[in-house]
Amino acid sequence: MGNIYRFLIIGFVILPINVVASSFQYTSTIQLGYQPGDFSSYNDNIIFIYDAFPDNIVVIDFSGNEVKSFATNGAFTAGVVYNPKRNKILYSGDSTYSGSLYELDPLTGVNSGLVAQAGHTQPFLAYDGSSILASGAASGSNGVLSIPIRKIDALTYNDLGTIFVTVNTGTNASGVSRSIITSDSGYLYVSFGMGGFQDVYEFDSNLNMVQTIKITQIAAGQGIGGLVFFNNDLYVFNSSTNELYHYSRSPAIGSSGGGGGGCSVVKYKQSSDYFSGGGLILFILLNIIVRMRRIKK
Repeated sequence: MGNIYRFLIIGFVILPINVVASSFQYTSTIQLGYQPGDFSSYNDNIIFIYDAFPDNIVVIDFSGNEVKSFATNGAFTAGVVYNPKRNKILYSGDSTYSGSLYELDPLTGVNSGLVAQAGHTQPFLAYDGSSILASGAASGSNGVLSIPIRKIDALTYNDLGTIFVTVNTGTNASGVSRSIITSDSGYLYVSFGMGGFQDVYEFDSNLNMVQTIKITQIAAGQGIGGLVFFNNDLYVFNSSTNELYHYSRSPAIGSSGGGGGGCSVVKYKQSSDYFSGGGLILFILLNIIVRMRRIKK
């Protein structure tokens, strides 16, 4: 009977550990010769905003080499994203601090007129597979901040309304003006473009918090300036050093694994499978104990 108890208890402990969400591991650093803004991926390259008055959209490869550069419509460009639905680069901003969105043809370099409004001042942009996402300033109290994100149909540019995600930053902040966003495989990633915020927050398709990714390559007082995914790997830009950090997506952490290297993971929300699996084992264990006690009597 002692062996039975040991087996069941061990199984109960191992089960939750094996279903912890995937982590990201620091892999390498790309040194950029620019002070860029928002980032996006484009084919096998990265595109980003370069503050050049007027601003440029620069295309680089993953060694940091410039491939090409395009002029934008003004000097206050904030967000940029490649829109595969229209085969265009979409960017926010012009000669005023506005949420105006424009297209850029990556083949000809021709800028369009106004195509949509993001609804936020100088929004950062992302593409989630069907919609363009445009982030607004975060606000709240005691470090619990809510980020509004406008959804725009990627094909028609029709307004699809606003969604909200909330994070606990662990600070006493009541607001952050720059909410940086990116998306990958149905997941949303959010960070704040301000010194002292080194975390990236991951949300699932239902906007539930999945994990906090701590970017330990960014020192205290330094800030995140951009996020981008390529081949399911995360790239995080350090706006203080002009370095782009490559974090590879690791498989699910097993009983011997952990979020080591350049990234540690803090779980905020456990999945329903986690609790249903653990609860089932506990239920079975209690039933066996009750039955054994009855047999002994």
